[in-house]
Amino acid sequence: MKIRTARLEETSSLVGLWKAATGCSDDRLMEFFTKRYKPYNALLAEEENGRIVSCLHIIPCEVFDPACGVEDGVYIVGAATAADRRRRGYMTALLDFAVRNVKGTHLLVYPTKEREFFAHRGFVSSSYVWQTETVTDVKVTWKDVPLDGIELDRLYTDSMTAVGGPARDEVAWRFFMDRHECVLIEQGICCAYAAIRDGVATETAADDELSARALIAKLADMGIREMRVIPGTFMDQAAKGEKKHRDLGMRWREEGYLYLPEYE
Repeated sequence: MKIRTARLEETSSLVGLWKAATGCSDDRLMEFFTKRYKPYNALLAEEENGRIVSCLHIIPCEVFDPACGVEDGVYIVGAATAADRRRRGYMTALLDFAVRNVKGTHLLVYPTKEREFFAHRGFVSSSYVWQTETVTDVKVTWKDVPLDGIELDRLYTDSMTAVGGPARDEVAWRFFMDRHECVLIEQGICCAYAAIRDGVATETAADDELSARALIAKLADMGIREMRVIPGTFMDQAAKGEKKHRDLGMRWREEGYLYLPEYE
């Protein structure tokens, strides 16, 4: 087995390998390979006969660390091995090679069913979220404001700076907003936003607890019954307050969840 970076002419092979291993849609693959893919960031395992049997993509990013500020990091996407070559150590070899050679204090991986496999090799999800219902009895008014990418980035950055997580650049925000319905509201001088996908608010952030409660009320008014909040943020505090207020006995579920530039 030989470990090396990819060549441009091998792009179609890597697309096929990723799709066969994960079932990823053509649209998502097209977005990644046209907007994010760089051959020198793709690490692959090649057998002696020249067949590419395993691959992963290493994406550099900045990571907000509450203790140290902004640091360099990398995250892994598109980790895939051919079905007839699994459990032979190919992916382990690629990950070990990446750990030894990539530059970055933080090693992140998109959460998968194989989370423990990656965790044993030094890769972690950047944060955790709580998921709960968006039920409220509290009467709160809000003002819908024009969607502003700069404002969303400010709210997101403030949350990530406080708890830790990857930064998003302009391309990352385009990926994200293309896949979500984003709602931005104003409560007094403060704002809050939610990114909605498949009936779930998959990402939320707020300036203070009052604007967070207003956002919860807005989501409930929209018929959105589930949301995800980052522990320790204003959204977390507001959600717990609503839970206590209604005493619904809601079961909170902790999930590994990585706020990636492209994928959630």
